[in-house]
Amino acid sequence: TENKIFGEQEIYAMKQNILIIEENVAIRYLLTTVLREKYKTIAHPDCYHAANDLKNKDIQMVVVNIEGKNTPNYDFLLHLKSSSFYANIPVLVISDNISTEFRFKCLELGVEAFFLKPFDPLNLMECINVVSLMSDNMKRMKEDMIPEVSYKVGLTT
Repeated sequence: TENKIFGEQEIYAMKQNILIIEENVAIRYLLTTVLREKYKTIAHPDCYHAANDLKNKDIQMVVVNIEGKNTPNYDFLLHLKSSSFYANIPVLVISDNISTEFRFKCLELGVEAFFLKPFDPLNLMECINVVSLMSDNMKRMKEDMIPEVSYKVGLTT
């Protein structure tokens, strides 16, 4: 086998895209800074701006504050998890809502993890790494489970 040394551009192209939706500029900057060494980050202040990138970019994960003051992103999360196009994209929620009922609501929708503000960005990074690895493994398993089928079409007269 041939060993290939990847340049910076190839490594950047191989990084997974993480969509960050957070209206707080400081938290958005923190998330982008922490994640950019290992992931490509696309950050937006609300779901309205993020929807276009979700549609046009190959997004592998979403980190979202679903209770923004200016834009409620809960409906966005509901759409994301109920859509056949996006349901398999892992979602991590960050929020300052301490309600247990609210957390259960998020988990019922299929959210992979919930982080209560203030959160430790290194814990979030570790969680993203684990979820990313699990997501990659699930994709490979699904690909391995789909049998190769060849069809012969017979014509009868």
